[in-house]
Amino acid sequence: MTKKTVRILVVEDNLEDFEILRILFSRVKHGRYELKNATSFSEALEELRRGEHDAYLVDYKLGAVSGLEFLRRAVQQEKCEEPIILLTRFGDYELDIEAMSLRAADFLNKNKLDSEVLERSVRYALDRKNAEEAQSQLTAILEQSAVAIVGFNLEGKITNWNQGAENMFGFSINEIKNQSAFSLVVADQMTEIRNLWNKTIEMEEVLNHEETWVKKNGDHIHVSITLSPIKNRINKIAGVSVIARDITYRKQVQATLQKQEEQIRLSEKMDAIGRLAGGVAHDFNNLLSVIGGNIEFLLDNLEKDSAQKEELFEIQKAVRQGAELTKQLLVFGQKQVSQPQAVNLNEICGEMHKMFKRLIDASIELSITNNSELKSIYIDPGQIQQVILNLVLNARDAMPKGGRLIIESKNVQVGELEQVQVEETASRTYVHLSVTDTGTGMTPEVKDHIFEPFFTTKAEKGTGLGLASVYAIVKKWNGSIFVNSTPDVGTTFSLFFPASELIESSKANPKQQTLIPMGFETLLVAEDEESVRKILVRVLEKYGYRVLQAGHGAEAVQKASEYQDEIDLLLTDTIMPKMNGKELADELRKFRPKIKVIFISGYTEEVLSEQGILDSNIHLIQKPFELDFLVREIRKVLDEK
Repeated sequence: MTKKTVRILVVEDNLEDFEILRILFSRVKHGRYELKNATSFSEALEELRRGEHDAYLVDYKLGAVSGLEFLRRAVQQEKCEEPIILLTRFGDYELDIEAMSLRAADFLNKNKLDSEVLERSVRYALDRKNAEEAQSQLTAILEQSAVAIVGFNLEGKITNWNQGAENMFGFSINEIKNQSAFSLVVADQMTEIRNLWNKTIEMEEVLNHEETWVKKNGDHIHVSITLSPIKNRINKIAGVSVIARDITYRKQVQATLQKQEEQIRLSEKMDAIGRLAGGVAHDFNNLLSVIGGNIEFLLDNLEKDSAQKEELFEIQKAVRQGAELTKQLLVFGQKQVSQPQAVNLNEICGEMHKMFKRLIDASIELSITNNSELKSIYIDPGQIQQVILNLVLNARDAMPKGGRLIIESKNVQVGELEQVQVEETASRTYVHLSVTDTGTGMTPEVKDHIFEPFFTTKAEKGTGLGLASVYAIVKKWNGSIFVNSTPDVGTTFSLFFPASELIESSKANPKQQTLIPMGFETLLVAEDEESVRKILVRVLEKYGYRVLQAGHGAEAVQKASEYQDEIDLLLTDTIMPKMNGKELADELRKFRPKIKVIFISGYTEEVLSEQGILDSNIHLIQKPFELDFLVREIRKVLDEK
């Protein structure tokens, strides 16, 4: 590869001397040189400003102006970085000192010049310039690097500290220089870092490690460090360099991801439990339906004063309790379809009172305060039960040593509510439900995150979904939720729902004693559980209905297509093999558009509603049910226009 031509400007007013220099350079065998002559100070400055030369040879005597003045002007004003070599016929110690202070690259005696001396002087000057540029560039890179670069001597004292280190830790070089390396490390990692330090020096190894250092303001910072031995010119260890990278954010992200992965696994487990709960609820409710139906048949056939009635009433009571248990199981598994209706929170809390007693310890005093004129709210009863249950369980967990749990409900007017946003509803009255505990309370930092999915303070025991579900349910029904909490004092959750002005809630009607109207219509019953189907057919025929029965959806379609007369109503289980109840109803309406439908189910498995809210046009009776209630609902639907 051809070497680069070195362009040299010779500042020399004596043309004979310039010619001598040109001849000498032409004899150089190890390089190519191109010389140009400037005979005056002004001409030399013009050439300098063009920046076309790699080096300058300047005569000390340059007419009225000395070569030293050119050197001063070139370095101080023109910021020349190329090497300038002075030529002279005599030596002047003071002039030489001044020239050195002005960064002259070399001094050559005109009387002793030869090709080798010239070539060596220029080459050395250019090599030094390149080395200085590389060193300067490296120094700038290290100084301005975003990572912290710190040098230590063998005693562990800080000798070098770049701008990255100052930005990262807050100490200036003057504050930290000669301080011990171990003053930056947290106390519990001191032994570990000493071992790494010794290993770096003794084994002359480059080591990587993650640890925690301390900033000037006392904050801890996670760093990834690389320790490398520093060697002097005779190849002996003279110290240790440390490159530190701030990985605090990465650590936080990793911790968050790990926590979320754990919570997702817990969430998947909960979903699996929910699916299991749905399957168990479906089968268990079928069993309860069979037991409850046969109990009703037995009670109807017994004499009024029969001694066996008491035992049957107890069994019937157990069936109702079992039905409540399956309902709670579906609430826990979040597998209940929303059926919004007018609900009175006094009634809900009253129904849940016994369950509260089972859930909380004897050391917790439970108090429920109700407003006797409490308005109704429009909400799914099962979901508001889930909300109250979650808040009660949280309150219980916040009082491991006992305390007071207060549940209160009352009506409030819009003017009393400064925090509640009322634009979404026309209601002027709100129903306020509060759950208060005298437990551990929460810090502001915890309170800011309690409604976030997967956020929990219960470590492995919590999923972080309880309060997130509470928040979602409250917002779903146009409500608002607020929390006030003080550490070591307690917590109050306040819920506000718009009062229902059009519908007033009433307790479940007791079993009506009036006669149940007889029927004459034709009903198609589709139920895959034979024992349940037999009970349905028996009670419907008892009340005068003509009943067609099928063990699954496909059979029901066949029966309906073969039957020549009118079929007035389809009574179908929701979950069946081959064809579910919704698919069956849709198929029948293709050729029997006027047929009415009632679904019965112990668990709908999102067949009737993908969004989880049951359409008001869909009639659903939850298993287990009392037979009188079923017959009355069928009559009610048949009589609808």
